[in-house]
Amino acid sequence: MRSRPPDFRRKPLWTARPEFPARPGRGILWQWVPACAPAPDNNSGDCVVLQRLVMSPAGLALDRFLVRWTGFSLTTWVFARASGFAPGPVLYLETTGRRSGRTRGVVVPYFDRDGERLLVASKGGAPSDPYWAQNLRSNPDGLVRIRRRPQPVRARFLTGEERARVWEALKADVPTYAHYESLTDREIPVIALDPR
Repeated sequence: MRSRPPDFRRKPLWTARPEFPARPGRGILWQWVPACAPAPDNNSGDCVVLQRLVMSPAGLALDRFLVRWTGFSLTTWVFARASGFAPGPVLYLETTGRRSGRTRGVVVPYFDRDGERLLVASKGGAPSDPYWAQNLRSNPDGLVRIRRRPQPVRARFLTGEERARVWEALKADVPTYAHYESLTDREIPVIALDPR
């Protein structure tokens, strides 16, 4: 049996937090947030248990189901609350596997900019692109679902001046992308999804 560190103590997954005010129409239950969510004056939330739970294979499968049929991402919500940010919109993206030819589904955050739907293939600053971006490079046709509505799309990887302009705007809105950029030598792809 693995020994526990001396400062180990069990933490609840959910706790009442009065510093997160109840939203109108949601009542007191909205104050029940992940126990790891930082207080407004403290951004060092300890969220390991809940993050591991939502990033497990079962947690990711549940997240794909939720996004596909309701538009709500539990994983995005947990990580956003833990870091003190508001969760952004997500979509369910179906691509064709570049080697298998099978349909692959993934939950991806997206941005609406000047009438375009944009994806950022950051993969947390990893040295390689995420598999869904590699799939879109080999076959740009895909399907997105936003709030249960399917829409066929064609991916277009932004390049040159257009990518630079959009990338700077995205980094200004989401400072985490600047950190991811510093962790890798690759150019992080920015992908526009055009309806087809």
